[in-house]
Amino acid sequence: MSDYLEDIDKYLNGDMNNSEKEAFEKNLTTDSELADAFNFEKEIRMIYSEDEWITLNRSVLNSDRAKAMKSYLQSDEITTIKETISNVIADNRKTYSRKSFIKQLAVAASILLISTISYFSIKSNSTDFESIINEEYKNLPSLVNRSESADTKLIEGQQYFENKDYKNATISFTEYQRMSSESNTTNALSYIYNGLSFLAINDFTNAIDQFDLLQNSESLQAKKATWYKAIIYLKQKDYELLKRTLKTITSDASNYNYLEAKELLNEIE
Repeated sequence: MSDYLEDIDKYLNGDMNNSEKEAFEKNLTTDSELADAFNFEKEIRMIYSEDEWITLNRSVLNSDRAKAMKSYLQSDEITTIKETISNVIADNRKTYSRKSFIKQLAVAASILLISTISYFSIKSNSTDFESIINEEYKNLPSLVNRSESADTKLIEGQQYFENKDYKNATISFTEYQRMSSESNTTNALSYIYNGLSFLAINDFTNAIDQFDLLQNSESLQAKKATWYKAIIYLKQKDYELLKRTLKTITSDASNYNYLEAKELLNEIE
């Protein structure tokens, strides 16, 4: 058993010469137990290893999720788990049969996997403001292609919004609304875009005002106003107003984003 495990270690550590490496790789194709143990050992090393992060695609490595996961795997909690697993396996690996050692590796991998999944399930639940707001951005109807005679300020505002220049977006949308209100021709979608722009720069008062205007409009978009207010309260972490608003939405199954509101309410109660 010890030779068997030493071979795996030597191979993964790059300590085999070419002939030893070829023989080991040939054994991997014919010995299923060796292959299983090898794969588990490799997975454990991937979880432990700092170097594995370096070989990742750079865009993946730099993502917020990758950074958060790396940070978590380096936390005291996971370090303690890994040290305990390492000590148990080191103390017993010479006495285990092949099958029982494979089971030990499987248990070790499972402990780390479950710990990581549990952590990120909590971190990525539906109360995450960023995931909710990004979903809203993706589902926004376009202002520009709705009319060939779209107002210049409306077009300008959407361009600023798409470029994430939210401050200038609010200036353009507000000017558009001022001019269009005189002829009662304001596009109700401008309230949504302007409200989300104010929200992006943390101007919560003006954001609420925009969704009040939306709510009082006679457009089909008016039904969305309460949901957008809930998003504002979520970002503010004003859970009392958030609960109250979500309860308003969930009081009628025909309300906009009824199911999403119900799920979010369950998360925070």
